[in-house]
Amino acid sequence: MINMQDFMKRYNISEEKYLSTGLRWDELELIYNHYITIIDQLESTASSIADYIRKAEKVHSVKMRVKDPEHLIEKIIRKKTKEPSIVIDVDNYLTVITDLIGIRVLHLFKEDWLVIHNYITKSWLLHEPPKANIREGDLELEFEDYDLEVIVHPYGYRSIHYLIENQTFRQTYIGEIQVRTIFEEAWSEIDHKMRYPYYVDNAIIEKYLVMFNRLAGSADEMGSFIKVLKSELDEKQKDTDLIAILKEKVDKLSITPPEKETINAELQDLSIRSMSPILYSENMTNSRCVIGEEFKRKIKNSKYYEIFKSIDGLIDEVANFIDRRRNEERTRIIAGVVQNFDLKTENGDVVCRIIVQDENILVRNVLRGRANQANKKDYYEQVFKNYYSKHKKDSIDSREDVVDLLNIIDEMPL
Repeated sequence: MINMQDFMKRYNISEEKYLSTGLRWDELELIYNHYITIIDQLESTASSIADYIRKAEKVHSVKMRVKDPEHLIEKIIRKKTKEPSIVIDVDNYLTVITDLIGIRVLHLFKEDWLVIHNYITKSWLLHEPPKANIREGDLELEFEDYDLEVIVHPYGYRSIHYLIENQTFRQTYIGEIQVRTIFEEAWSEIDHKMRYPYYVDNAIIEKYLVMFNRLAGSADEMGSFIKVLKSELDEKQKDTDLIAILKEKVDKLSITPPEKETINAELQDLSIRSMSPILYSENMTNSRCVIGEEFKRKIKNSKYYEIFKSIDGLIDEVANFIDRRRNEERTRIIAGVVQNFDLKTENGDVVCRIIVQDENILVRNVLRGRANQANKKDYYEQVFKNYYSKHKKDSIDSREDVVDLLNIIDEMPL
């Protein structure tokens, strides 16, 4: 191991920062020397984990690495600067530093994460609940429904992290698995290369990396749209093939020429309508509905559509709310349909998220996301204060409750 002065210079760690950790260099050398004796075991464990994950459906590619010994020491120092009270020594570093084994799993389309999630959670014992890192403004519900802890990452980093326990050589090692799309991987690699170690807080680099992050997110959305578009076109082609077969059978029928002509004309009309350009797909997740009729169509693909439909008038009430806000000169409301639905403002603030649980309506988090910033906190409190003063309760349990809440929001400027 190199001497302390050269190490601090190489990893841009000031003497003041190092002294604030209370770490002794000889203790760090003990960790370093122990670590290099088990690297072969860690590499063998990492390789076996990676090979097993490659068998999962929807996985495009898998990368693995074992943390470099010097990077381990740097990680310990930086961790101690953030958490001064934590104890890290040669006896416990294998459990305190949880990314000694790193596995990165890439997939093509953002919705593929769930198949991989199920594979991982069924294959290994989790050291802690998985975490979903998202960008501010992203929808969170699809992760919350599967008990992932959602973290709004300050740099817009999108990835799902799992800490698994894997036993090898009679020793249980913790491995970190990161799951993300190929586009997010590209952005993350460039972000890390440009930002670390010297430009973590550089405002100019930060600005352009944020722009790059948004492009990566847009690319993921486009990839999902094209996937659905292709699926729809494939179905339309099947319809066209079927229509051609029906035309052949009609020509062989013993019917009058006028009857045959009428049937063929109807089949031709069906063919034209079948191959009309597809601008939007009902199967798209994260759908943006700016008019009530759009919302009514897309909510049909919600996981809980049948329950929403059974709650008399709820869907019509929400659709009317969207149209009312669209037609008036005020902040427009956009509905986002995933398994349930969100009502959002144009700038991305989630006004409310309406879900169903045990056949009861729930409203989760009025004014979420960017609206949780300090400048919206008073609004958040006032909405529920007005609601409580009318109902003398905090819960949203019926269609009438939802309507009252929407009316309160409608009467208050966003």
